[in-house]
Amino acid sequence: MNEPIQPHPKNVDGPFYVELGCCTSCDVPMQEAPGHFAYDHDHHCYVCRQPQSASEITDMIGTAWMAEMQCIRYRGRDNEILRRLAELDLRHICDSRKLNMIRLMFGFLAVCLLAAPPVHAADKLAADKTVKVFVLAGQSNMEGKARNALLDYQATNAKTQDLFSHLRRDDKWVIRDDVFIKFLDRKGPLTIGYGSPDCTGVELEFGTAMGNHFDQPVLLIKTAWGGHSLYKLFRSPSAGLPAAMLQKELDEAEKRVKQENEKNKTDAPLPTPEEIVKDYGSSYRRMLTEVRDVQQNYAKLFPELEGKTLELTGFVWFQGFNDIFGAQDEYASNMQHFIKDVRKDLETPNLPFVIGALGQNGSKPATSGMLTVREAQLSMNEVPEFQGNVKAFPVDVLVDKAAEALFPNWQNEPEWVHTGSDRPYHYYGSAIWFNRIGKAMGDTMLELLKHPQ
Repeated sequence: MNEPIQPHPKNVDGPFYVELGCCTSCDVPMQEAPGHFAYDHDHHCYVCRQPQSASEITDMIGTAWMAEMQCIRYRGRDNEILRRLAELDLRHICDSRKLNMIRLMFGFLAVCLLAAPPVHAADKLAADKTVKVFVLAGQSNMEGKARNALLDYQATNAKTQDLFSHLRRDDKWVIRDDVFIKFLDRKGPLTIGYGSPDCTGVELEFGTAMGNHFDQPVLLIKTAWGGHSLYKLFRSPSAGLPAAMLQKELDEAEKRVKQENEKNKTDAPLPTPEEIVKDYGSSYRRMLTEVRDVQQNYAKLFPELEGKTLELTGFVWFQGFNDIFGAQDEYASNMQHFIKDVRKDLETPNLPFVIGALGQNGSKPATSGMLTVREAQLSMNEVPEFQGNVKAFPVDVLVDKAAEALFPNWQNEPEWVHTGSDRPYHYYGSAIWFNRIGKAMGDTMLELLKHPQ
């Protein structure tokens, strides 16, 4: 049996503590939860103050997720904290007999896996006839808003380079030859630059996680358009059409045309109900068209995959901002319809679904429409038929605090260009935040795939 976990003797009393002998001096706790951790004379960290407020608890949970060796543990029994840790796949840091047994089991499996000989990318392509396919869909944040120039800087800066080292080789970005991506008009092997123009998104870390995990080659199909709501453009068929909103839009459109006719002495025809309806679900239909096109033409798009069979393996959803302005109360219903319709239309019942829950609030509590949409996304975890095949997790706890701190005065901060590259609604264009989200998406997807339902 494994030795009992020993807390560092300097940990203060309370539910959070650091495991003795585990610390690598990664400095993450000092950066993410300052005031809660300290170093001893051997530069081993320990908890010097327990979190008291809700924001401090959020900081502690985020730090536990981000710490290099996940040495920060929880021995409390607060159900809400346990739920949040579980959502981040951190059950193994919670002290209970049942969870520790699970931890031991996974430790044994990890030893078995590490003992296996490595599989090189060329071997992957030749050895298996199956390609693992993942669809990544959403709006602008799924496009990806971290500037490539920012990634280049942080990957070579002494303070941040360790966060990117696994994505680089010989001082260059890794170009995967076992993971491929199609994002609208762009395609190729996975590397940086598959976000919005000159940007990178969550696909980099997610695709890296999938490529490292599977013996088979991996194909990412990304379908994302900025500003598209679930309520309207991504609305799926079984959600139906909102009659009252359609009538309101028709009335407003007719009013605009009449005003323009009167102003310009013209006689333009009034809009019809059919013209109003056509936009509803248009992005949902485009998404399906994009996926089906790749499924039909993948051998031409990626000659390396010719002769293989595509296997739709998972779906990742990162969206929600445009629904916070009036459509938030319908989000939970629309999300359920969307998941069911995607599975039906792509003919993959119980397709594993990962949802990055809205989190532009960062360290601050979510409020108003953002809170409603985030809770609606997280509520998918409680839908009975989604148990074990749908998982939403919060992304606000993964916030890049350096970018968050600099942004309010970003125009006068010389270091801003080395820290962020966009506005808060785009997660500050933070390469660190986007990468953390992508990694969490990958971890969550692999957790679902361990126990398919």
